Amino acid sequence: MNRFVIAEPQRCIGCNTCMAACSEVHQAVGLQAHPRLTVVKVEDQTAPMLCRHCEDAPCASVCPVNAITHEDNMIFLNESLCIGCKLCGLVCPFGAITPSGSKPVNLPAVFDHFVPEEMLADVPASLPTTNPFLAWNAGIRAIAVNVTCVLSQMRGLLA
Repeated sequence: MNRFVIAEPQRCIGCNTCMAACSEVHQAVGLQAHPRLTVVKVEDQTAPMLCRHCEDAPCASVCPVNAITHEDNMIFLNESLCIGCKLCGLVCPFGAITPSGSKPVNLPAVFDHFVPEEMLADVPASLPTTNPFLAWNAGIRAIAVNVTCVLSQMRGLLA
């Protein structure tokens, strides 16, 4: 069975401390500062939403560059390989993957026949009200940020 955090919604007060701690720890070890979880509020209930590390992870299966892999019963993301296609977020059954905007490294040569890089500058940005997975903004890379968070290991790196 895969390991993941289970939060009790009745105990969550929606303070976002978990998001802040996640962001701080990951940034300290050189990863994206964007938190790997999101606090969701529905009516009067709040709860953290994060990766469930699926055994047959659709996000890993759909990634065209193998930036998301399934190893040792956990999902891992290689942020440097992510091209921002957002397919992982579209197929995540738990809605745990959120796009995080950053400039793309480069379009891989394998995708040249889809969208030539010189055409990207002329593409208008999508409306901000559009779903972030369906919006396609030229020059913005989305990184699947909900990956394994092993705080005990990262705390050792911060000391």
